[in-house]
Amino acid sequence: MKNEAIRGEPIFFGDAMQESVLRHAGIMDARVLVIAISDPAATRRITELARRLSPVLFIITRTRYLQEMKPLHDLGANEVIPEEYETSVEIFARVLERFQVPREEIEEFVDQVRSDSYEMFRSLSQDPYCSSSLTLPGEEVSTLTVGKGSQAEGKTAEELRLKEYGMKLLAVYRDLEILVDPDIRSKLQADDVVILMGPQDNISSVKGLFGNLAES
Repeated sequence: MKNEAIRGEPIFFGDAMQESVLRHAGIMDARVLVIAISDPAATRRITELARRLSPVLFIITRTRYLQEMKPLHDLGANEVIPEEYETSVEIFARVLERFQVPREEIEEFVDQVRSDSYEMFRSLSQDPYCSSSLTLPGEEVSTLTVGKGSQAEGKTAEELRLKEYGMKLLAVYRDLEILVDPDIRSKLQADDVVILMGPQDNISSVKGLFGNLAES
């Protein structure tokens, strides 16, 4: 920051929750405001104040938790980036890269996840079957939720014989964490989300292993 000041970049120190500080920093003429602090209450206050002072300002906020997204949007934020899902997006991208998915396909997939407000990750724990839109020649990357009481619960990928369907287990999404390159002998738990890659025609065959038997 000291070096930037030497180069002539204007740097101000102050409490951004105070209207006078924002005005002094030039909020009325600013085009974009980025709020990247750890305090949820302060983030909400700054967002609300900045929007009131400048209706045309583009506000980007960072938040640690998904439940903060709607309140921040309601207060005037144009874009809200949740750390917990952004981390998952980055890890997922690395998993795909490890399996030699073309970089342009990965970037297209990541862009779509972000443009959909992380809807893919939001629906993972709710939908028994949720297919991502990343399709490769002859293959598809899909997500399947392990239903309680399903054939997959308590089983390993090896016991489910996923390889016989031509499916590769890329990762397991559990409790907002992605287990990268999981051991095929690790037992799956109810509500786990497995991320698979394989032939498009085999997805429907594998789907039945993960459904809740009580709902069948």
